Amino acid sequence: FWCQAQVRWWATLRGQTLGRTLFGLMEMREALVDTVFHELKSCRDESFLDLDYDAPTPRARYDDVLAWLQRNRYQLFCPQAQLRADNDLPDDDIAMLCDEVCLKRVVSKQEALAAVFCAELASVCFLEYYSKNWQNYPNVVTAAYAMLTEQKGGRFLIPHLMHTKAASDSIAMEEMLGYDWKHIINGAVSCFEERLSSMLLTANLRLMADQIVHDKFQVLVGAQVYENQKATYPEINEALSMWKMRSCQFMTAKDDKQRPVSFWLHRRDPFESWDIHAYQFVAVKDGNFTFNSGKLENYAKKIELRRMWYRLKIGEGKAENQNNMINALFGEIVNILDMNQDAYYSEGLKVPLILTLFSKRVNLVINATSKSTKNLIAARDKKGEKRNARDQRLEHILGDDDAGILGFREHVFTYRHSVVGRYMALAEQAFGTLVQRFLSSPHHIRMHYGHPDMTNAHMMRRTAGVSRGSLRVNVNEDIFLGYEMVLQGVDIIFTEWLFYGKGRDVEFNAASVFLKKLAQGCVMQLASRQVCDLYLTELTCAQKFALFYGTINHFIIIWIS
Repeated sequence: FWCQAQVRWWATLRGQTLGRTLFGLMEMREALVDTVFHELKSCRDESFLDLDYDAPTPRARYDDVLAWLQRNRYQLFCPQAQLRADNDLPDDDIAMLCDEVCLKRVVSKQEALAAVFCAELASVCFLEYYSKNWQNYPNVVTAAYAMLTEQKGGRFLIPHLMHTKAASDSIAMEEMLGYDWKHIINGAVSCFEERLSSMLLTANLRLMADQIVHDKFQVLVGAQVYENQKATYPEINEALSMWKMRSCQFMTAKDDKQRPVSFWLHRRDPFESWDIHAYQFVAVKDGNFTFNSGKLENYAKKIELRRMWYRLKIGEGKAENQNNMINALFGEIVNILDMNQDAYYSEGLKVPLILTLFSKRVNLVINATSKSTKNLIAARDKKGEKRNARDQRLEHILGDDDAGILGFREHVFTYRHSVVGRYMALAEQAFGTLVQRFLSSPHHIRMHYGHPDMTNAHMMRRTAGVSRGSLRVNVNEDIFLGYEMVLQGVDIIFTEWLFYGKGRDVEFNAASVFLKKLAQGCVMQLASRQVCDLYLTELTCAQKFALFYGTINHFIIIWIS
């Protein structure tokens, strides 16, 4: 029992939850990069080689290059292997074009022997050149990839070395491959050069896709106390120093009556800083290992943003931290997440489809050919005139979007940790999915419940942020944005297509504190002007009952259950 308690305590630490959230967001970013990459490939009228094993990246070591040469030897050095496989093999066997499949179905024994020999020859040439010249490259980390893709006189370096080495020992070549060894070597080297050209083109398209996503997809972390504790704040320091987190940005703040400022931290060049590793920032002092923040300044850029108020935390801490990040946000859609959440690669593939839900609905073009069709068009035009004034008013808030907030369900990944964790997971499933689905349709009064909802950025900037942070009033800071949007006539929609991960409390004390916070927030909601305005002017009787029992009074329902 003591070990289980320690593991649960360790799993709830700030560094563990932040690391899981950031890693999940980076996985979602990789999904977006893959989507853009395949779109770029489809736009080019060229054939790309799909290898059984992925091509080496610029961070690949020499042994990664050797493994790639050996594992894909039939596809790299046998010109007819891929062509015959595409024509003769079923789809199940094309998936793994290596070893037994090639030997039995695609290539002859002589072609297989030639491919194995050329793969060994390419490995030897690469190793010899790497052992002699790796120190001459400016960046040692990317030396292996630079050698593989290096060109001299319009030809790749490694195929040129293969020609030279084979010609230097013609007797051995004749004994191994027969009298037509020159024809075999020339065909294999030409095929290898075509594969390298395809690999280089694929790498360039991949980099282009990465840059496109970098301009469109931003991960901004609010760490308001980092500026005062940056020497002993290992979570943010490690994230800034890790290559996996190279696209993360951080928003910090410094409270000062004379000069209140906020700082925007991000990597100087996330695409070229290949040689950064976390262990390079370790400093030893009195036998203890600490993080050297001075070295981090060489790779991280800090931009100063002035504030009008000297103290960051005027109201509720979470709301103030979220509103402090508005100055560093760009884009049209903002996705708000807490530090106990997770994202997945599979869900990142759905993001381009999800964003279309914000767009305005396009009316169908109907040709007036009959009397009934003319009546339908007239009724639609009359209805459109009534909505015209509303659309003009909302256009100033939402821009070209039709909805202000998009919500979706959550997957609680802590339901197996304990009995309390399972109870909290079931409660979250009931409130975050079942109740939200019921409030969204048919009642159309689903509010904004914070994470992980997507919010229209134009609306967020025009309405003073994504949260309301008045002290002791906006305890549940997220939902007040939803109240104000409903009062202004902005639509809040809900979808089942997408879900994020979420960690809930797994101990009794933490769960009771959370339910206590819910109860306090619901009481303060009843005393707020937004709820009074909704109940007095906007809602029907059915909507009032649904909002009360599904939102304001939900903590009592949990207690009764």
